[in-house]
Parts: sequence; structure tokens; C-alpha cells
Amino acid sequence: PFIYILFTAGAFRKRLAGELESALSIITSSYLRNENIIHAVEENLPYLQSPVLDAFQEFVAQCRFVSADVGVALDKLELRFTNVVFREWVAAIKSCQFDRNLKVTLFPIVSKLSDSRIVTGEVEVIMRQPMQSYGIMVFLLVGNPALLYFLNRNWFHILIDTLPGKACLAFSVLVILISIVGVARIARPVEFKR
Repeated sequence: PFIYILFTAGAFRKRLAGELESALSIITSSYLRNENIIHAVEENLPYLQSPVLDAFQEFVAQCRFVSADVGVALDKLELRFTNVVFREWVAAIKSCQFDRNLKVTLFPIVSKLSDSRIVTGEVEVIMRQPMQSYGIMVFLLVGNPALLYFLNRNWFHILIDTLPGKACLAFSVLVILISIVGVARIARPVEFKR
């Protein structure tokens, strides 16, 4: 279960980064056109997917029905995701509320999110190599008794029926179980932090 949770969390973070990238890109384009962040988010809600959709729907609801203060709604939106580039984008949108000339800073921030996602993908490919090597070694270790059965049945019975053979098999299983945690730690998804 631990390894499954690690890989599921990594897949979720990767999907979230992709959704954030597309959402910020289309919302930024709309915002540059109409200079109204609420309207820019509203017109792009049909194109967003969960969990990004939920955060921006709450932002629009906050602005329309709770308080007209866009700054407070942006503060709440900023806390929805721990992505550093997303928080930088929200901070830039806050600054644009006071000075419209700062709109030119939005697209470089969105491209930074794209660049970090590309670099993360390349690093994950490199980090996946130990997991592949580990899988091959486990397959060879587990496949050895079956191979012995077909090649030399006397050796197979010595491995299965004698105490030293059983100890060797038990040690092999113990090494596999202990090494799973180490390989999962090495191959976990990479996050860039400032």
C-alpha cells in the first residue's frame, strides 16, 4: 500500500501540474484581453478540470456572492495549491489589480510552469532507471528457482528441501522486501522548491 500511495500521489501531482499549466494559460490570455480577472475566470470555467476547476469556481463564487473584494478571494485561491509557480501567478494577478502595466509579467510566469513541468518529466525518466534495474534483478532472483527446476532438478530439490536452501530463499525474500522501500524512496517524484 505504501508504494501504491507514493506512485498515486506522484501521478496526481503530475496531472495537477498539467491542469494548472493549461488553466493559467487560458485564464491569462482572457485576462490580457479584458483586464477583469473575474470575467476571465468565468469564461474559461467550462474548459477547466478538477481539482483546478473547483478552486476557480470557489474564487468566482467568493467574488460574486460573498465579497466584492477580489484581493481576499485571490488570497484564498493562493492557498488552494502548494505549487510555487501558481502562487507567483496569483501574486502577479494581485499586483495587476493595482497596476495594469504589470500584465506583461503573467506569460513568463505561465511559461515557467511549463518549463518546470518539462524538466520534472526529464528528471523522472532518469529516476525511473533504478526502478527498472531493480525490477529486472527481482525477476532474476525470483526466477532462479524455477530455472533450476528445468535445468537441474537435483539442485532444485536441494534448494527447496534442505535447511541451507530454505535459508537462502528466506534471505532472498528478506532482501527483496527491505530493498522495496529503498528503491521507492529513490524513485519518488521530484518536486522543485525554492
